[in-house]
Amino acid sequence: MHFGLVHLALLTMVPPTGGIAWTPPAPVVQRVTDAAAAAWHVTPDRIRLTFEIAGGDTAAAHGVLKLAGDGSTGVWTLAFAASENATPTLWALARAGTVDTVPVAARALPRDIALSDSDVTLAPVTSWGPPSSRAGRPVRLTGWVTRRMVAAGEPLRDPAVVPPQLITSGSRVTVLYSRDGVEIRLSGTASGSASFGELVTVRIDTKRRVRGVAAGPALVRID
Repeated sequence: MHFGLVHLALLTMVPPTGGIAWTPPAPVVQRVTDAAAAAWHVTPDRIRLTFEIAGGDTAAAHGVLKLAGDGSTGVWTLAFAASENATPTLWALARAGTVDTVPVAARALPRDIALSDSDVTLAPVTSWGPPSSRAGRPVRLTGWVTRRMVAAGEPLRDPAVVPPQLITSGSRVTVLYSRDGVEIRLSGTASGSASFGELVTVRIDTKRRVRGVAAGPALVRID
């Protein structure tokens, strides 16, 4: 099967789905691994790859490889030819991802329970496509709450699990305002529920309402 340049360009835009799984020669795997690691600024040992044939003769896999892809989609296109200037006779797709050690469910978890230490374990999980930043996400999830049923081994991420609520609707809270060394504390009633860092409205009296950030149990901070 012959693929033109337009077809080859299109292949770089979509992930390999429904093709024929393929195990290329080790040098090909290494070259794609190095390309993904460089594009994503991670070490090569964190890269995971799957390959699929897009068309052509697999015997050409030991020829000259031309690699297309910048890592933005997590998919690289591979074209193989007998020489540098020859027409490619084999095309393939490589799908890349990164492996990270993340918190996962140690068992099947029902909805609306607070996680205990025995509910959480660490396991290597591959995320396909460019790595996403989860900076600041805690590894210790004790006290977090499940929003739905979670299967054993499933990564514990938003929105499946959420931080525990520090403030519940209708509860009494302290509103703290601080600036230039001056602190003002007021008491009020929360008009909604909030976890750490979320915004919540507090009713001070029948006429006054303020909006601040949940900063601790029953504590709302206004900066």
